[in-house]
Amino acid sequence: MTKTLGYYVTFFGRDNLLAALEDRYGSHLEKLSRKEKLILIGTLAIRLDLECSTQTVEDEIYLLSNDINDKLPASEREGLLEALIAQLRWGWEVPRVSQVEENNGIEATC
Repeated sequence: MTKTLGYYVTFFGRDNLLAALEDRYGSHLEKLSRKEKLILIGTLAIRLDLECSTQTVEDEIYLLSNDINDKLPASEREGLLEALIAQLRWGWEVPRVSQVEENNGIEATC
């Protein structure tokens, strides 16, 4: 992480969870091992996914994820992970027709 944690998240004061995370693991989270960072990424992604539990996923995506994990080297998977996170935070998504229909014409926020 080239920027400090405070660049990515907003936290005021020194007595909250993010401040404690920074105090314990460093402002760049440099005290977390690679394995610990991956565990945090995975558990955060699972929780965010559960918050979108009403949205359906095409079977093709599960097959694609298996191909990605089986066929791409770690550096390419890390790059893809970075691109997906940037898209989640700052990008936009074109909703599929089925998603809009399921929500009575309202685009889903997940």
